[in-house]
Amino acid sequence: MTPGAKEIRVTSASGRIYGMTVITPPRVQRSPLRLIAGLLWLVAAGLGVGSTFADVLHRSYDQDFRLETGYWETRSAPAEAEATVQTTYYGIPVILAAVLMVLAFLVVLLTTRRWGAIVAGAFGTGVLLDSALTWYLGLATTGTAEDDRSQTELKAGLILVTVAAVVALFALLLALLERTRPVYAPVPHYGPPPMRPLRPPPPRWEPETPSYGVPIHTERGPEQPETPSYGTPVQSENATAQPQSVPDTPSDTTTASDTTAIEPPPAPEPGSISRKLDGDEK
Repeated sequence: MTPGAKEIRVTSASGRIYGMTVITPPRVQRSPLRLIAGLLWLVAAGLGVGSTFADVLHRSYDQDFRLETGYWETRSAPAEAEATVQTTYYGIPVILAAVLMVLAFLVVLLTTRRWGAIVAGAFGTGVLLDSALTWYLGLATTGTAEDDRSQTELKAGLILVTVAAVVALFALLLALLERTRPVYAPVPHYGPPPMRPLRPPPPRWEPETPSYGVPIHTERGPEQPETPSYGTPVQSENATAQPQSVPDTPSDTTTASDTTAIEPPPAPEPGSISRKLDGDEK
């Protein structure tokens, strides 16, 4: 018996036992690439959330002014003065990306839907990449100025979000490289065993019946011998076996003595008028 098949026996009222095989569909197995992609998205989400608790970068201007930038606040400390703290919201895109990647991990873990996890992971990866690239583009634009004499120092917040973006992108590539393999279940067999075939009824002959009227009964006459083009007629077996009987009719039983010969009329003489025929003597 095939795996996943279950045999059920049913007893009818007459006491006969019928066997029935019910086959359950096989359980769909998750691809290992999908599981690895889900775990990598979970790791990237953890790295992204952890990066929001550290500073992104420190920048100093001629050693007289220092600017410390983080995801939730920015501290500026001029020379011989107290630091000024300003609230920022740079960490919101990172938290949103982490939520999407955790959702992708849950879809991989709890369901068998492939594209649901890919869509959630793709959105999370895109938001995380956008957040990381924004910092690097800001550093590239400020570093090209000619009169810029500031010194920039990268901190753990930017390094962690960069690693998280790379891990999330690698997980997305693994999820896209997965190939779905169709699983075909065996053909189920339901019902009792096949019964013995019944004999077909004999063919029934019916006379030809026109559209309106009574059936037409055709009678076959005596078979005529076949006469070829040249030669004597060919008699069939039925004709030789059963000779045709000649009916006795008065016309057939007459003899030569009973018949009277008809004499032709005399030839007319030259110069005379011939006698009219067919009762023209009157």
